[in-house]
Amino acid sequence: MNVLISFLTRKSTGDVVHRDEEISAEVLRLGRATDSEVHLADPRILLSHAAIHSRPAGFFIEAIGSGSLIVNEQVTNSARIGVGDRMRVGPYEVVVVQAPAGKDLALTVELVEPFGNALAELEARSRTSLAAGGISKRAWSWTLLLAVLVLFLALPVAGFFVPQVKAVTTRYLAFVSDKAWDSGEISTPHKFFGDDCQRCHTLPFRQVKDKECLTCHSTVPHHVDVAKFQMAKLDEASCESCHKEHNGPKPITLRAQAFCSDCHSGLTQLASATTLKDAADFGTSHPQFRPTVMVDPVQRKWERISLDEKDKLKEKSGLKFPHDKHLVETGGGVRTPTGNRVMTCADCHQVEPGGELMKPIRMEQHCAECHKLNFTPAAPERVVPHAKPHEVQEIIKDYYARAALEGGFTGDKVGEEVPEVVRRRPGTPITEEQRRDALAWAREKGKATTDQAFGISICGSCHVVAKDANESWTIVGARIAYRWLAKSKFNHEKHATMDCAGCHKAKESKSAEDVLLPGIDNCQECHGGQQAANKIPSTCVDCHYFHIPGVAPMRDKSGGPAKSASLFGDVPHALGRRAEVR
Repeated sequence: MNVLISFLTRKSTGDVVHRDEEISAEVLRLGRATDSEVHLADPRILLSHAAIHSRPAGFFIEAIGSGSLIVNEQVTNSARIGVGDRMRVGPYEVVVVQAPAGKDLALTVELVEPFGNALAELEARSRTSLAAGGISKRAWSWTLLLAVLVLFLALPVAGFFVPQVKAVTTRYLAFVSDKAWDSGEISTPHKFFGDDCQRCHTLPFRQVKDKECLTCHSTVPHHVDVAKFQMAKLDEASCESCHKEHNGPKPITLRAQAFCSDCHSGLTQLASATTLKDAADFGTSHPQFRPTVMVDPVQRKWERISLDEKDKLKEKSGLKFPHDKHLVETGGGVRTPTGNRVMTCADCHQVEPGGELMKPIRMEQHCAECHKLNFTPAAPERVVPHAKPHEVQEIIKDYYARAALEGGFTGDKVGEEVPEVVRRRPGTPITEEQRRDALAWAREKGKATTDQAFGISICGSCHVVAKDANESWTIVGARIAYRWLAKSKFNHEKHATMDCAGCHKAKESKSAEDVLLPGIDNCQECHGGQQAANKIPSTCVDCHYFHIPGVAPMRDKSGGPAKSASLFGDVPHALGRRAEVR
């Protein structure tokens, strides 16, 4: 509706000043809020006091909340209004007048009850000061000062040095004990001794010393190998410079990005021997991820390779597992002994408690249902053990040797019989010639079956296999990186709302050598640096550890810097070891 509002102001001379406003709105709100269509700037008016609606039956005014409303001298919550009606909205009088052409409604608004000077009159009749009440400010000030000094300074200090005083104040004047100095709630890990302030604060009016922290945290490792990187000793940095207590049940570690970027933004200049790259802000200045991958499973050699090095980035895990053949969606999915089935990532990959790592893949749990380890159709119930190649070869050899000597054996193919032996009657002694023929057949059959099992059908279909100098089969162990990004941490549970395929392109992977890790640009779609405004602000400690397991302790028992060197030099892995195989 189109409304003309005329605000009237009466001068002392009797003249009336008009201020007109044209408003177009579905609902005409009257109130003290600045977004009200009719703004009534008086403290006696509610933020939303009343509203005028246009309906088929005409215009209606309705009170909002506890707003008072008088229409034509009648107190009401709702009324139909027309030309000539007078409404009282607090100290304002609103009159409906004849609307000009092109307007649906016209109103005049006038303040008819000015606020006046009631406050001054009230103050004149009241006693609002100590002096008016006959009480001296100076006397009360000295009294309260002395009370504060005695109760909240003298008694707590005395209680610190004299246990008897502390016992009395704790029992009868708990509010004046050292708890009165408590600057905030203790963190959750420290709450079990939170009432014993002297556990950490051994000296009054002094910050907590490192040696008090080391009472419990004596094995906290350093950030780097200080023997190799002298500039990173952090001798002057105390524990409390990074860990702030008394901030309630939240992490006590400061998360400011500057704590890391001060050094890591120019790390290659500070420490020329380092293999790390400069990093300052995850959103704007961070190197590409460099996962730790197996490059030689026989020699167990690992190497950190950037995701940008596509030609070099190949994980030699000893497996031939193709993801794309197991994530088929067309035609009903993958063929299994119980019928076709559409497999998902969760069928094999499950998150460990805590969400940071994935549980290992087990053959018996995840693969054996489809990949039976039976070596001959003639005896489908006979299976060989997994991950025991020498034992598998002996089982196959023994199977055919027994079959040959017992007789009656028909091979895998129709008509393939053991010569002579099958016609031997029970109890009839075997001749030396028959024994040699049976043994020769068993060896030949066992070797052929072993070659087929290892090379193609059983082991060789999933694993890299080889023959040694003695013509014995060996399987290259599955050397799978337990943690690709060993210098960082990632929580899968926090990303549970996302689809696995959003980060890991497994459906497109045709080789077990593919490193299915998303690049940094994938993470930067959602995460930015600490100052990011349109993304999730992420600091260094969100993804990286500071105290690196496997490195020498941060401090020795005296609180000074540790003397021993790092176990891993410039490779401070998050688990204190290189990527582990499971």
